[in-house]
Amino acid sequence: MTDSVTVFPPGFRVTDANDLPISGATIEFYAAGTTTPKTVYADASLSTSIGTSITTDAGGYPTNAGQKALIYTNAAAYKIIFKDSSGSAFATTTTSRAQLTR
Repeated sequence: MTDSVTVFPPGFRVTDANDLPISGATIEFYAAGTTTPKTVYADASLSTSIGTSITTDAGGYPTNAGQKALIYTNAAAYKIIFKDSSGSAFATTTTSRAQLTR
């Protein structure tokens, strides 16, 4: 069995300081403490790669192939950098090993 974690809860969206959705934001994933890109997946079994970054739709929701997406990764710690549509970083977060999805 593959150890995986859901990166964001269902319904997660990227918003600004006024809680308005950020369209076209990029969510980039890295191994914690590094600049090494980390692959994320569309499924808990980690069999369908969706790359190392995700873009948000007009509602600020992460998407994969034009559909709202749940995002999974392996259980190792990871870093996320959020960038607006112009490529300017506006938030960074690092997480330790999270609760596993089984």
